[in-house]
Amino acid sequence: MTLSHREVLERSNKLRRRERSRRYYWWLALAILILASLVFMIETPWLQIKTVTVVGNKVVTDSEIMLVVESLSVGRYFYVIPKNHIVWYPIAKIKQQLSTTLPRLQRVEIYRRNFNEVEIKIVERSPLALWCVGVGHDRCFFIDQTGLVYAPAPWFSRALFFEIIGTTSPVTLPAEPVPAFYLLKLVQFAAAGPSLLATTSSDVIRFESAELWPAGDAVFTVRNYNLGPILTWQLRIDLDQDLEVTGRNLSSVWHSNTFQQEFKTKHILLDYLDVRFGNKVFYKFND
Repeated sequence: MTLSHREVLERSNKLRRRERSRRYYWWLALAILILASLVFMIETPWLQIKTVTVVGNKVVTDSEIMLVVESLSVGRYFYVIPKNHIVWYPIAKIKQQLSTTLPRLQRVEIYRRNFNEVEIKIVERSPLALWCVGVGHDRCFFIDQTGLVYAPAPWFSRALFFEIIGTTSPVTLPAEPVPAFYLLKLVQFAAAGPSLLATTSSDVIRFESAELWPAGDAVFTVRNYNLGPILTWQLRIDLDQDLEVTGRNLSSVWHSNTFQQEFKTKHILLDYLDVRFGNKVFYKFND
């Protein structure tokens, strides 16, 4: 049977339409399969963080940390993707927010332990000294070795830490009121100072506080506790100078016969020693 040209065209068109329909349904099925797989991967509980473990914190509580974590990991991105999904868990944002909200935290690391758990590893700041402000310098804060003022200090801390006297203006935490370079020099000199001034093994001398002056100058408040009435006097130094040389100049004058003879009779009247001018050391006894 011979088909006409028209019949051949119609049959060919039917075959093409059937092939297009077959491809359409195949691609539709593939798209549905991919979409279903994505929905499964997004919604399956196997890939959602259920447990958050906090380690390393001592002062900052778990609840303070979890308050920040939950504020960033609860809910969905664009109303679709769960924020607690293992792939899209907001680790970088959590680290940044914890460091901003809780300045006591020096370092925050977050690790995925498995498909359902993350571990937050905390390193807290260690106080190097106190930064005291306000009228009478009665409000003190912890300051670490980087110069960051990060948390209020309880009242009893004043007996345990060296104090750096700040301004009378309030402090907004965190703050960096003193360069770390000067801070470390202050604390190191305060620690070495008593041994520079001791004349006997029974001497009890303490560098209790320091106040920064302009141009890198600092004034220490020093107390001698073994001279009957407690002696309080000032020591003025230049932090931009070599403090080893400053210490030697201070020790040389303090232990000199001239100074010690006057100190034995007038010690309660000692006002200050000034070692800011190289090997020229000035001191004053009040009348």
